[in-house]
Amino acid sequence: MVRLSSLNDAARLGRKNAVIRPSSNLVLRFLEVMKKQGFVENFQRHGGHTPGHITVEITDKLKKCVLLSQRFDTKSRRIDAWARQILPAPEVGHLVITNFLGVMDHREAKKKNLGGRILGYFY
Repeated sequence: MVRLSSLNDAARLGRKNAVIRPSSNLVLRFLEVMKKQGFVENFQRHGGHTPGHITVEITDKLKKCVLLSQRFDTKSRRIDAWARQILPAPEVGHLVITNFLGVMDHREAKKKNLGGRILGYFY
């Protein structure tokens, strides 16, 4: 199981870089969503096909980042209920959802009227 505690620690301590071990394609897609929302500036995978590590440059916006170990299924009409339950405020943060179109945040999934599995969240 990949833990993103190094991102939380770096954000709390005011650091700009963090290292995530081990790397996986799912974590890379999670980081792509974070980059699209402006919480991560850049990231790079090291180690090729072996479980290496990912170097991440974070921004000052990041407060907390969690990759859930249990994936919760949700329908598109229940996404707002999950967001109210997990996120600290209505317009703060993003749920990361995976479905057959890929990995996206909850606002994009709601706009496309898609459900999926909740991977995690960040704010």
